[in-house]
Amino acid sequence: MLNDRLSWAATAATVAIMFFTIVWVQPLLLAMQSTYVFAGGIAAAIASLGIYRLLAGALLWLFGKSIRLRALLLGKGFLEGTWVGHYEQDGQHRFTIEYIDQSSGATVIHGREFDQAGKTRASWSSDTVSIDVVHMQLIYAYTCKVFERKHVQEGLGVFTMVRESTEKFAMKLDGYAVDLIDGDRDPNTEFKIDDKPLPDEEALCKARERFKVPLLSGT
Repeated sequence: MLNDRLSWAATAATVAIMFFTIVWVQPLLLAMQSTYVFAGGIAAAIASLGIYRLLAGALLWLFGKSIRLRALLLGKGFLEGTWVGHYEQDGQHRFTIEYIDQSSGATVIHGREFDQAGKTRASWSSDTVSIDVVHMQLIYAYTCKVFERKHVQEGLGVFTMVRESTEKFAMKLDGYAVDLIDGDRDPNTEFKIDDKPLPDEEALCKARERFKVPLLSGT
């Protein structure tokens, strides 16, 4: 999706540049002999390729530097930022904090789970991510390290990207994560709290406010 949009933008800019160049040199071409015109055509083709590569590289560089450009080009598929989630397990509150990074053109997810006291319970990551903007669905395979267990878990996250009518981008993810070994589904709802990565303490504070979970006394 991203490569197609960058290619389209680079192609459109290249066509525009070559069009105005041809209009500018057309009087000179009419005065040339056919041999020079043919050579000029070959030179124009090579120049077009060079301009295209230059523009495509420049756009990709700008894409990595500007979050506004990423939001513009990715459209409804723009998910970059810090997300917080919450669920209860055996009467205990659990928070998830995920940072979704799209600066490279690919979507990479890093996440961690915390207990109510703010202690880290697990961490996971994924660089195998699928975003379906037609059905507004996010699916990713992840590798998870649960600190209370010795083995590494493999799983799949399946979330619906919820976008309110007044919002341009999805600000809510509603779905579940499923372990590929036991098949148990862990439901989770996440909300985007910032376009940038936030420190754990700040993200946890906002998560507690969002889900109305008080800080444990003594922590």
